[in-house]
Amino acid sequence: MGSWRIPCRGSGKGDLLTRLAVVISRRAIRAIALKRGRVVWAAERAITTESGPGIALSELASERPRGTRCVRVALETDSCQVKILHGFPRLSGSRLQRAVSLQPHRWFLKGPTALVTAARWSDRSTALVAAVESGLLEEIVDGMEHAGMEAEWFSPVVCCVAQVLPDGTHERLAGQLAEEIEVRRGALQTIRRRPRSEEALRPASIPALQALGDRAPEWVGAYAAARTRPAIAFVPTALQSARTRYQRRFTIAVIAAGIVAWIAAGLIYGSRLHVESTRARAVIQRLQPEVNEILAAEQEMGKFDAAFGTVADIDAGRSRDLELLATLSRALPDSVYLVSISCADRFVDIAGYGIRAGAAIAKLATTDGIEDVNVNGPVTLELRDGVSWERFAAKFTWNPETSQ
Repeated sequence: MGSWRIPCRGSGKGDLLTRLAVVISRRAIRAIALKRGRVVWAAERAITTESGPGIALSELASERPRGTRCVRVALETDSCQVKILHGFPRLSGSRLQRAVSLQPHRWFLKGPTALVTAARWSDRSTALVAAVESGLLEEIVDGMEHAGMEAEWFSPVVCCVAQVLPDGTHERLAGQLAEEIEVRRGALQTIRRRPRSEEALRPASIPALQALGDRAPEWVGAYAAARTRPAIAFVPTALQSARTRYQRRFTIAVIAAGIVAWIAAGLIYGSRLHVESTRARAVIQRLQPEVNEILAAEQEMGKFDAAFGTVADIDAGRSRDLELLATLSRALPDSVYLVSISCADRFVDIAGYGIRAGAAIAKLATTDGIEDVNVNGPVTLELRDGVSWERFAAKFTWNPETSQ
């Protein structure tokens, strides 16, 4: 096993960044780098039982193209388990992942360590599920950290291959086996494994791999991982915990930022209010003498208005009284004289003497401007200077508007 570089011929069109992907199996690691859709670097390292994938990843990291730190990791069939479940109860995407993660041994073979699972719907009734041993995934993550690389995602290689192949049935080389996969609209429909045959996928099916020669079919998985984004991806347990902590910290940070923003807004509003209040008080203090003079003048004007109103009321009342006296003089005969007149608003009480008091009151009731005439007490007979006089008292309502 070795490594080699292929020069990038021509400018081409496509991705301007170099995409680095590795395919990890139990026996070897294959790495490939693509730039503008062309293979610019490919390498392969064997994995020994004693060293594990750490040393192989370190060797590949020392030879990788410059500026490629993020790596897309695809796991071969002997490193992970992939199944297609037909007729699975319809659930949401998050509930499907939760259902598979809670009961992984219901669909996958038991291993010595816990399983990390991933799941996604292929169509309305078909679910694509996958699992990998947590210990293997953590070992790969540790090896990449020691090699100075970061994993962009982890995914089964067959899910990546399905996205670069046309619809139909294809064979893919997977170590000593050949996988027969059915692809429809970029999604896996069936997976069948059988012994490796000579009718596997040819290099001509992937033009970009022709430069790798006869071993091009073995690099289809690495090419697909570098070229596309997988349908499902594994998340290591440590990364899940880190994401949970990050989300919790992010939520706390957002809440704290909101509180700080509200406090800052309150402080800014309070400071502006204080500044405006200080300015207003200063303006009021500066204009206080002029304001006091204006208020004093307004008070004096109010007193003048009250005095003028009183005088006007007195004049109006005097004119009404004179008009009332004139009306009474016209209404009462000369043989009647009044001894008292009291007026409260429009209600008038009179008392007097007359030779014929009844006739005087009757005439008073027919006078314009005098309404509701009533006798206010009994009529008494008094003898004065040898003449009989009738004393009477009456009350009525005075309406100057109807008086003529």
